[in-house]
Amino acid sequence: MIEIDGTSYETKFNYRFYQRVVDNYSTKEQDGFTRLFGELVDANPDALVNGYRYAIDAKTLPSTEAVAEALADSGIYDAEDPFADMFKQIKANGFLALKLKGLMNIEKSGLKRAQEMLSIIKKNKDATEEDIKGAQNQLQMVELQYKSLEKRLKDLSK
Repeated sequence: MIEIDGTSYETKFNYRFYQRVVDNYSTKEQDGFTRLFGELVDANPDALVNGYRYAIDAKTLPSTEAVAEALADSGIYDAEDPFADMFKQIKANGFLALKLKGLMNIEKSGLKRAQEMLSIIKKNKDATEEDIKGAQNQLQMVELQYKSLEKRLKDLSK
């Protein structure tokens, strides 16, 4: 529940929430759900404000500023990990849980592609030491990113 100007709003993390996020939070580079997920993982307070705003069960949404103020008044920003509660609510919805799984599969595919690329370059007789080192560095970066994401998701799930 979020209270804004004397009105209590129920929040629902469901398909309607998802559609609002996609419709209103997407950029040219990234769909809104992926963007919100990334901000949630990165502990960006914008994820809290926008996530709860789009989860409000009302035809007309209050302003972003009003939601931010209501969240401040509720003390959510002072919680130990305010992102974990939202993440758990998102994961509790079957559709949204599948969307999260899909995003993780994309990350896992990126890791697999980096591993395959290194293997291809190593087998290429024309590859230079610099080519191999570049592919190894790329793989290390992708592995680190993936492991970091896995750890954060585990922390959010506690």
